[in-house]
Amino acid sequence: LSTSWVDAAAAFAQMARLTGHTALAEEAAQAADRAAASIPGRYWNAEKSFWVAGHTPSGQDAPERRSGPASALSLHIFSPEQGALLLDQLASSSFQTDWGTRGVGAGSPGYDAGSYAKGSVWAVGTASLAQAFWSEHRPATGFALWHALLPWASLDSPGHMHEVLAGDNYRPQAESVPEQTWSSAGFLDATIHGLLGLDVDSVANRIAFAPHLPAAWRQVSVERIKLGNASVALALQRTSRGLKLQIDNPGPPCNFIFAPELPLGARVQGGAFNHKPIAVESETHPQETVARVSLDAPQGSSELQIDFDGGVSVIADSPMPQLGMPSAGVRIVSAILQGNVLTILVDVPSDSASHLQLQTSWGVARAEGARVAPISDGLLGVTFAASPDASPSVPYRPAKAIVEFNPSRQPK
Repeated sequence: LSTSWVDAAAAFAQMARLTGHTALAEEAAQAADRAAASIPGRYWNAEKSFWVAGHTPSGQDAPERRSGPASALSLHIFSPEQGALLLDQLASSSFQTDWGTRGVGAGSPGYDAGSYAKGSVWAVGTASLAQAFWSEHRPATGFALWHALLPWASLDSPGHMHEVLAGDNYRPQAESVPEQTWSSAGFLDATIHGLLGLDVDSVANRIAFAPHLPAAWRQVSVERIKLGNASVALALQRTSRGLKLQIDNPGPPCNFIFAPELPLGARVQGGAFNHKPIAVESETHPQETVARVSLDAPQGSSELQIDFDGGVSVIADSPMPQLGMPSAGVRIVSAILQGNVLTILVDVPSDSASHLQLQTSWGVARAEGARVAPISDGLLGVTFAASPDASPSVPYRPAKAIVEFNPSRQPK
């Protein structure tokens, strides 16, 4: 509720400015700032390095670790250090299953996998958290969360998404309804604003397109993007040198921002708009590399090309759970590239070998913590061995792989 107040007050301030209510805008903006400044002190548990979900009637911190609200991450209410701790824990096997995010982390006080409110998996919460991971430049985890919602559409009546699933096995929670608009709308919201990174600002006459195209996807297209009275269409495809975007704008010229995710560590080689050179900026984050172009898209069809070289994409197996089965997939906690060294922190099943894939044109100089071997041209397999001390009471264990690349050498 406190986070929602920050968001709502800031949104009211924006509307007040646009409609000329300057005094109201200033009052609302100050209210949002005061609330945002007060939350980290009141809602942070230093012992657990985690946010506080709420308070008991006596004023004590609520004991359970809850996965919401994801908007606190995107609003940057907590410090960068606190945000990193939150994201690492939320990406772990304590919260993540093959079918989404538990509302209360496994092992937390009060956790109950079959309870409606104390450990079940909500589609709307999973979708919100996927968007938060994308917004915080952790695309590997963001895509894994989004993909976990795909099986929901075939669990019951095809095309319908349940309200809530159990936290221990892939099955509807006992009190769930078989179709909830929140679930379907949450999935669509995460697809449009997270996976595709679409943002339309009619007041500024601007479209932003910041897609997180998975490494295995060769193309994606989006139609009927409403800007004023125009209906804009976009078609993105991978080329041998980078990315090519087709923009079909039947309306007047508009500002267009293209900010696609590139392979981690990729180097931008240049760009062209309608076959003329254009400046392309590169943003480097520990777990994401982004290209950025801002231009005026004219009426009619236009073509934008971004060329890049190198980089690595971390690809988790995307399990399709069977009814009644427990989780068996890898949970990507973080994947950080420093120089030529990629460090991957994961939670993996204790009793079986687990696998990731790396797509890259770079050669491997050395690997630690996992076996790295070529699968095909440009594709490497990363295998984490089963634990010799596996126990049914500890289904997942943390693991770390360190891969040092030699960019001048091709994979072998």
